[in-house]
Amino acid sequence: MKFLRSVFLLLSIGFIFSCFSAQGDDSKLDDPSHSGGARKLRVAVFERPPYTFKTEQGAWSGVGIELWGQIAEELHIPYEYVEVPFSEVYEKLHSGECDLTPAVSLVPKGIRLVDYTAPYFFSYAAVQTKSTSLFQQLASFYQNLIDGGILTILLIVGGIIVVFSIVIVIIERQTEEGHFADKADGKFFHALWFSALNLLCLEYDVALRLSPLGRFLTYFLAVLGICFVAIFTGAVASAITAANTSSKVFRIEELAHYRTGAVKGSMLDLALREKGLPVREYSSPEEGLAALDRGEISAFGGDATPLSYIAMNHFPGHFALSVVRSKPLFYVMAATPGLPQFAEINRKVLEISLSPDWRSRTDHWTGPLSF
Repeated sequence: MKFLRSVFLLLSIGFIFSCFSAQGDDSKLDDPSHSGGARKLRVAVFERPPYTFKTEQGAWSGVGIELWGQIAEELHIPYEYVEVPFSEVYEKLHSGECDLTPAVSLVPKGIRLVDYTAPYFFSYAAVQTKSTSLFQQLASFYQNLIDGGILTILLIVGGIIVVFSIVIVIIERQTEEGHFADKADGKFFHALWFSALNLLCLEYDVALRLSPLGRFLTYFLAVLGICFVAIFTGAVASAITAANTSSKVFRIEELAHYRTGAVKGSMLDLALREKGLPVREYSSPEEGLAALDRGEISAFGGDATPLSYIAMNHFPGHFALSVVRSKPLFYVMAATPGLPQFAEINRKVLEISLSPDWRSRTDHWTGPLSF
């Protein structure tokens, strides 16, 4: 279902961008001079695994690099990589110092500065927080039980047992036969035990030895017991779920309670600033997650895919990832305005990203994702 939704979004936005791209002179597509030219394209790259990153051998790799390499090869476009800080990418593309970058998320401010291709990858904004210890989870579970009204449920159940015990003793005290006939002493305490057992599991053979009114009340108690067991089970399940997600953030507004960090100029950085929330800026996700691990901040926000990738490879078991589903991210290529090869590049992005094997190719870089 998530894959179909992603394809739908890619197609929708891709169609819009392809329409804008098609407004150019279509005769350029048949002119070889627009398929490469003598000048090499300056492709801006930066560390953003798994989209773009430098290997130990010094070569650039990742989802965006692989896609761009295939496009450049098929269109015979010469190019060279130029490493730039992420915070300067839009400025260099807008000024013409760089011609293209293979992997940025689509942000509103960029529309005025660069030309975007159709999206080729879909992700979400997310927040990393410190993982909680077992003791913290147990304390949270206990608190959530209390908040969920578990004490009220237990008090009601206890009250029902006491009231039923008194009523059943009154009803059965005059009978000479039946379950309570030989309980001359301690009938009430025996009735408490009888009530507690029948609240959880009806003792059918014992109920048959009661008076008709006693049997009716016992069956009614058993039905109440089923209801209370269901309510109790639901309260415990809710407490467990809440304990597992108590450290997670699901809405941007909840970050007001955290010391939050984000990559400078990223979509989440802009979203936090628009809402007037304080945010500490970092140059890369690696730097931000390292700060989170040291305790300088209590939450770090960014793209769910690289956050998962970096945490899995460099900080296994340290963080808990929370997806902010209200903030989808579309990854695109961005080019300097008026790039002659842009229309051809955009069509290739659509062609490759909509091919049947594109999903498996991206999974090769991202690994299994939990969102």
